[in-house]
Amino acid sequence: MVFPYWFGHTADKNADAVHAASRYFDSINFAPRIKAPLLIGVGLRDRSCPPSGIFAMVNHVNGFKEVSVLRDSAHQNHNGAQDIYNRRLDEVWLPALQTGSVLPSIPAGVRP
Repeated sequence: MVFPYWFGHTADKNADAVHAASRYFDSINFAPRIKAPLLIGVGLRDRSCPPSGIFAMVNHVNGFKEVSVLRDSAHQNHNGAQDIYNRRLDEVWLPALQTGSVLPSIPAGVRP
C-alpha cells in the first residue's frame, strides 16, 4: 500500500510517477530537516506505523523531541490507549506553544 492511498487517487495524474514517488514518502527521509519541536507517540501495537520505523525516524531528528511510548496502542486510540500522549499534548505542549513558553523536558526514565 502506498502512503496514504495515493495510488487510488491518480485519475488525473501520472499513476506510475505517483507510485514511484510514494515509495520515498517516509518520515525518516524528512527527519533530519525538521526544525520544529516534536511530541511523538509510538504505539507498540501499531501495524500502520510500526514502532521500529518511528524509533528509526526519531534517531534522525536533531531538534527537540519527546517520545511517548504507548505500550497498548495500535494506530488508533482504542480504549484510551493514547491517553498518556493526549494528556501531555493538552496539558503541557499546547499551552506552552500558545504562550511561547519553553517546552519542558522530561528527565530520562520519568514517565509523565
